[in-house]
Amino acid sequence: MPMYLKQLLTALLLMVVLTSCEKKYYYYTNEKTPEQEATNNKGNTPSDEEDNNDERDDDGDDEVWAYVPSEVLQMTTGQDILLIGYVVGTSTSTSLKSAVYVPPFLNTTNLILADTLYQGVALPEDQQILVALTSPTDKAMRQQLNLQDHPELYNKQLLISGVVSTYGKRIAVKGVYEYQVME
Repeated sequence: MPMYLKQLLTALLLMVVLTSCEKKYYYYTNEKTPEQEATNNKGNTPSDEEDNNDERDDDGDDEVWAYVPSEVLQMTTGQDILLIGYVVGTSTSTSLKSAVYVPPFLNTTNLILADTLYQGVALPEDQQILVALTSPTDKAMRQQLNLQDHPELYNKQLLISGVVSTYGKRIAVKGVYEYQVME
């Protein structure tokens, strides 16, 4: 998928995410301008318009989803995704066994995103995912997203574009090319 298309899809998704509080988010890329709607609605009855919308809604090719960490852990590697989660810490290795959930954060090579906020209680591993900021393509993102330099990101919700991969022996997100702070 070309980069400009990814950026367009991400921008449109961000508009929907900012106005929604659902667990998953989606939008349709085949939205019509008011002029196109007026042309298409000439001679249509209200029931015809509903039928047209139903057909569009059932077409899975028009949807783009942002997944929470627990959903990404069930995916196979190589998928380009949008991940939404709360920044709850970092890890001093490629494992959650060495996770650090409270400041100070000394690691700049990864983030831990979770389905929910960290509130002093250990989070289940199946609701957390590592976002690796280690590859050369992630260098700019590492400078912008690491908790050592940006402690204000702690417990903030992020929307991240990246690729499902492995980090150590665990499913993770790598190749981060875009992000948005949601809160």
